[in-house]
Amino acid sequence: MTVSAKREPDEETRPRSHLERQEDLSRRFIRRQRDQREKFQRRAKSFSLRREAARNLFITACLLFDVLVVPEPALILGAPVGFALSATLLVASVGLEINLYRTYFSLPPRDDEA
Repeated sequence: MTVSAKREPDEETRPRSHLERQEDLSRRFIRRQRDQREKFQRRAKSFSLRREAARNLFITACLLFDVLVVPEPALILGAPVGFALSATLLVASVGLEINLYRTYFSLPPRDDEA
């Protein structure tokens, strides 16, 4: 006669109760809110009117360049070659714009990272 030992489920394998899931969700929500608040405070601390004006001017210039200058090869050269050249220019210019934006307009590092 074999006696089956009743095994308790492991902490990882047992289903979590509704209360545990709610606590986990609330912890995640609070952590996300805290991160957003810290990001806002870092941006406010490093706020400069000149820098904000430069950032807005940079974004405007990038949009105008991407909309007005990049499609020109497609209009001048014709269908397949022009579209390929325009697509290549668009990918390269957006990549460069993102790199420049991250270099000059990124948030300052967190206090614990600095």
